[in-house]
Amino acid sequence: GNNIQAWGHSSLVSDINSVPLVVGAILSLLQIIPEALPWAWSSAFFTVDTVDSIIRRDAPFFAHGAISLFLNIVTEQSSQHAKLRFLSRGYLTEFSTPFLNRWKRTHTKRDFVLFFVAFTCCRIIWVPWFVHWEMKSLLGADYIYYASLFFYLIQLVWYSKMIPILLHYKV
Repeated sequence: GNNIQAWGHSSLVSDINSVPLVVGAILSLLQIIPEALPWAWSSAFFTVDTVDSIIRRDAPFFAHGAISLFLNIVTEQSSQHAKLRFLSRGYLTEFSTPFLNRWKRTHTKRDFVLFFVAFTCCRIIWVPWFVHWEMKSLLGADYIYYASLFFYLIQLVWYSKMIPILLHYKV
């Protein structure tokens, strides 16, 4: 029969969010569009994503969605962060998401390796570099900085689960 997939497990929904968000973030950083456009896109997605994770009782994705939504809201309201377009810089983490979704469709080792490399670059290297070296050095440590560190901890938990998969990959 018709099996409707949950929002949080839909690769299509995830790609529909991440691809335009990364494009919007790049256009925002190039000052072609206002940062309000990718902000609105991301905020709408993470509002629904957070509600969906509550309905599904998915604690890890609730934490990810809620902290992402929180960062969207509080960073957008900070004139210092907005002036430096820190949201758009943060949205670049979503570049790894289509690689995850491709691997979820194919389950090949090659696609897992591509996802692993993208995740490593976008979420394990970029996030601390961006948060610590850019945000902290320009603005100091504030509640947005600490919320970003919590976001990073979530990424590290997922990464710690990915490493054994990579080392002992089975289709």
